[in-house]
Amino acid sequence: MLKKIILAIALVATASFATWDKFPVLETHKGQVKVGEYFGMPNHEHMIDEIYAGARFTVIQNLELATLLNFRVLTIHETDDNSVEDDGITGIDNIPLMIRYQFMPILNAFLDITFPTGTKKLCGTDRHFEFHFGAQFSEKFGIITLGTELGLKMDTKGKDKKTGPWRLNIGAEGDISATDMLTPYLGLDLLVLLGEDQMDNDRTGDLGVEPYVGLLITFNKILALDISTRITMGEDYYRTDDVGMYFDVHLNINF
Repeated sequence: MLKKIILAIALVATASFATWDKFPVLETHKGQVKVGEYFGMPNHEHMIDEIYAGARFTVIQNLELATLLNFRVLTIHETDDNSVEDDGITGIDNIPLMIRYQFMPILNAFLDITFPTGTKKLCGTDRHFEFHFGAQFSEKFGIITLGTELGLKMDTKGKDKKTGPWRLNIGAEGDISATDMLTPYLGLDLLVLLGEDQMDNDRTGDLGVEPYVGLLITFNKILALDISTRITMGEDYYRTDDVGMYFDVHLNINF
């Protein structure tokens, strides 16, 4: 049971702590706040619920800084007698600092540094840092704006003196400008592990597949609502043959 609980935590962390998006940075001295809720079912037995708030701001031309505060409200599982049991895993997740620099209108470089600031109940006692870096390419084709990302994530040695496997991620998203108010989008993220895990098991080549679809509803220049759903597949990567499902709804506030 403990392994399944840890799995649930790891899966939601994969989806929660990504770059802000795959598109160009905001204009100079422009910012955005997002506040939302994230609900997930990593497998048929577990459910998690989180609330979060994040902010990004372009401090100088082409340089954007961002961060995100994520709070796990609930982690529950279904028992053998079909009742629901609270696992008691709640608290603040590790906090990332996200940096993006736009070299040209179609190309960004990014670096995400995740600090071991989360509660031990949620993040464990290893206390390692994580680094995620890479490049993003985006281009507009008529009513479709395409955003792509290639990144690599690695972590430092924590208290257990071991690092996890590296993770290569390749992703693409297409936003369709249907109307001034409605922007449906769909995307796909591929995650590939490289190297050994903390138990010295070779995980090289383990593949996770995460397609997602969403809708951005823009009310005005300041306010927009983003609704999306994502599924996770990959028995070797996620250590389960279940298809995970996640739902996200958040409000974007531009300033």
